[in-house]
Amino acid sequence: MSDSATEVDARGLTDRWIVACGVAEAIGMTAAATAAKSTQLLSDRIGVNLGMAIALAVVGGIVEGAALGTAQAIVLVRLFRRLNVRRWVWVTTVIAGVGWAGASLPSAMSSDSESSAPPIALIVLGALALGAVMGILLGSAQAWVLDPVVDRARRWIVASAAGWAPAMAVIFVGAGLPEADWSFAAVAAAGALTGAVAGCVLGACTWYFVPALGHAPNRNTPSVGRRLRRRVGHSG
Repeated sequence: MSDSATEVDARGLTDRWIVACGVAEAIGMTAAATAAKSTQLLSDRIGVNLGMAIALAVVGGIVEGAALGTAQAIVLVRLFRRLNVRRWVWVTTVIAGVGWAGASLPSAMSSDSESSAPPIALIVLGALALGAVMGILLGSAQAWVLDPVVDRARRWIVASAAGWAPAMAVIFVGAGLPEADWSFAAVAAAGALTGAVAGCVLGACTWYFVPALGHAPNRNTPSVGRRLRRRVGHSG
């Protein structure tokens, strides 16, 4: 067994990655949805409070980022034993968490009665663009963490952008479904379902690029792609 990657069942690891991303985003979206609903309830009672809205959005975003970073690291460390788990969780928490908090803050502070929702096509296009940008930023930070353990870490930037663009579209469409009169529990449930679907999309898209990352630099070990294909062949 090499120092750069463990011998794993490729199919099982793929499923774990997708499920991990789905669970993490379900947790994160539940937190973000409940934060937005809490802001709405507080606004109805005491008026819009900018500081409170920012605080709740940041808390929801940090929960989302921490859940995603932790879930991804648990799976990736099985493939890359030398992965710096703490660093991966930290950069994911900061960038994904703060980025999502910033994206969700305007909707958390808006009033549904004051303006009509934009066309769904415009929402999807905007979400795709926002997801791609966020994916590039997050992928760049995560590629920095991957760099010591793979020889083509920059490809993870492409993977992250490719995964976050459709995932963000799912998130924005799902986030627009709850009405102002929905109960707290209904909003939380919608957030959890939206997050689970978005996370699975993110996981499926990003894992596609993992074999292209290669192996640890300066080590005579088979590439990740060859290892995964070999394990699939043995298990088939």
